[in-house]
Amino acid sequence: MSSRDFTDQIRGILQSAKDGATPTSHQAWVKGVLQLLQAAQRGEQIAVPEVEDYEASQVESSRLLFLACGFEEVDGALRPGEGEEVQVATAVVSEYLECLAQAETVQGRREAVQVEEPFSSDVLAAEVLSKTLEEEELRKAQPRPGERLSERKLCELGAAFERQPFGSDTCAIHSLNNLLQPKRSPEEAAAKSEEVRQAIHKDEQHDEKESWASTAGLVGPISMATLRAAEVESRDEEKASCGFVPPRQLSLLRADSGLSWPEEQRTGMFDVEAIKLAARSKGFEVIDVEPKPTWQDSEVSAFADAATQVKEVSQESRAHDKEHQKEKEEESPKQEKVQRQQRWWFRGFLVYERIPGRAMHYYSIVRWPNNTWMILDSLDRGDESPRNRLLTLHDVAKLYDQNGEFFRSWLLRWYPVVDRTAAIEDLQDAIRHEEAHTGPVLPPSQARAASQLDLSRWNAQQATRALLAAPRQVARELQVLQLTVSEQEARASLEATEWNFVSAVGHQSDKLLQHAKADCVESEARLTSASAFSALSATDWDVRRSAELLLLKERAEAEHISVDLSSAAAALRETNSVNEALLVVQLIHELHKENKDVDEAFAAKLLQHGDSCATARQIALVRSEFPSAPLAICAEALRRGEGQAAACILLKDFEDKVCSLVTALAHRVVSSRG
Repeated sequence: MSSRDFTDQIRGILQSAKDGATPTSHQAWVKGVLQLLQAAQRGEQIAVPEVEDYEASQVESSRLLFLACGFEEVDGALRPGEGEEVQVATAVVSEYLECLAQAETVQGRREAVQVEEPFSSDVLAAEVLSKTLEEEELRKAQPRPGERLSERKLCELGAAFERQPFGSDTCAIHSLNNLLQPKRSPEEAAAKSEEVRQAIHKDEQHDEKESWASTAGLVGPISMATLRAAEVESRDEEKASCGFVPPRQLSLLRADSGLSWPEEQRTGMFDVEAIKLAARSKGFEVIDVEPKPTWQDSEVSAFADAATQVKEVSQESRAHDKEHQKEKEEESPKQEKVQRQQRWWFRGFLVYERIPGRAMHYYSIVRWPNNTWMILDSLDRGDESPRNRLLTLHDVAKLYDQNGEFFRSWLLRWYPVVDRTAAIEDLQDAIRHEEAHTGPVLPPSQARAASQLDLSRWNAQQATRALLAAPRQVARELQVLQLTVSEQEARASLEATEWNFVSAVGHQSDKLLQHAKADCVESEARLTSASAFSALSATDWDVRRSAELLLLKERAEAEHISVDLSSAAAALRETNSVNEALLVVQLIHELHKENKDVDEAFAAKLLQHGDSCATARQIALVRSEFPSAPLAICAEALRRGEGQAAACILLKDFEDKVCSLVTALAHRVVSSRG
């Protein structure tokens, strides 16, 4: 039986014993069961409760509970088994007893406030406050989702825990470190937790937070210095901003709300904006989302769902390239391999509480590999005050819905936290996975992937969908470009119709309609596959540039010029329009016939000195005869000579005259010195 099933079984037995018993007797029975379990943990011999002490149904529930825990009944005494069931059951019963006590407190307060008093604003305020406190106590009395997470279980999962010292307000540092920590081996996690425990014990001996070792980032990358630097940056950004509220009035508002910038740097409870900057400086994004009262309507649920789906695609992509990845890992250091294998893009939620009547507090809901979820609260004190929980995604959603009213009032915030590098890698892997359907696909560069992720609020699934929808956008953008009439085309149409505007429009329309007969409907479907993906790969997934690239290739093929996408992309990079790039392609094609190989950059420079492809070709031929001559000189010689042969004669004559002049000057200098 799994740990969760066992926990549910114990809770079910406790709930069934409540039937037919008064709240007082039921609570007394639960206390008795808890005392027996605690005695069994200490190694003491215990006996089955007798009917004289409790109701018959309660005695039977006790027997069922102890048998479920693995106890054996020998001569009226109970002997515990060798498993961990007793320890788990003790935690479940203890938590159940706390819920009963809180429910009893709420009921007592409800009876106490029902007194007759004259109506007044003070009475109304008291009733509202009482109702708020009552709702808070009822919320606390609800069973918390998930199961208690012990330190031993935490280490088995490969996670360390960083708690805050007693009396401190450094929860922001520890919450971020618990959330951003890497996965370790169980031995490393245990050693790191012990290091944290020793540092906290030492720090609690003195009050100088400046030298506290526990705030130096023992488990994760965030330290006190990191948050202080981020706070200074946040303060400078706020002062330099030209927002709706001027900086002076904003400072007054902060002072009124108790959030004014301190004269000295903080040692705890940092502002959310400073936390965002601190996380970003370490390669993570803390996403600001609008709180919604239900999990289904909130954006945070989209992050949780996307993490699982993108991970599946990423795993398939990595399996597709398994051999290459294996060779690459063999060349990498061992530590780099571990870090690469253990990175996951969605790390969980940073939780920020500002609930009335309670101190402001940060804690973490961590998403661990294999879709395990954990609440890591730096105020956890083990058996004295257990707060850490082991959850499923269903438990996370249930926890969110239980706090719906606080989300509605913006008193509770969940901030999704994303690993930037891991998100970029998963996005690239998801795009590379399309090779199975479209052939070789070059994923976007890191800069392009980061830009798309930023537009998608760092949701890797949404960013992947946006990029995979790019081929359809390329097809539509190509149609826009095909309908666009360039200046050269307009001039050609007007000259062909002797500058009759109406006839020129008709001529251009006939040309477009003739092109449309190539079945544009199938063209869009075709472009969503190999050609569009190839164009996107050549332009780093720039939709507009990809459409221009396909249009250039289409126009070149119409003139019976074969050009590959890489050459067409290079021509576009060297020019400002598709028409100019087409001239570059035509010039390279013509020079290739003359056995002259030039690249796109040189061809673009030739066209800058020639008013047509033919002129640029002649300049190139002249330049081949005089490789040291600048292109401007070659172009001027061609203009004066009115032909390639005459231009070469002019340049030869010019070269001879320059050589004669230099020789004469050299002789004169030598003779004057002699």
